[in-house]
Amino acid sequence: MTNEASRTVVTVIGGESLVAALIKARAAIPAIKRSATAQIGSRTYSYAPLEAVLEAVQPALAANGLVLSQSVVDGQMVTSLLHVGGAILLGKVPLILAE
Repeated sequence: MTNEASRTVVTVIGGESLVAALIKARAAIPAIKRSATAQIGSRTYSYAPLEAVLEAVQPALAANGLVLSQSVVDGQMVTSLLHVGGAILLGKVPLILAE
């Protein structure tokens, strides 16, 4: 695995309205419980499943004109946070698939 293959790219377009909306949304997001456990080797840890995270954040995002979207494009996971005013926060992470 090369550094280029593992690089995350984040792009912000029209960020001022997005930042203001994110600040308001963040204040409304409740604490998210770590309700699941996993083990790697001898280490056990707790985490919040993605479904629980989305369930907790989506109402606050929507109330502030934000929507979260994910898709796979050209071997990358593309996560977009879109604001009703047109601002976009876009993150791309290469997917490394097992053979």
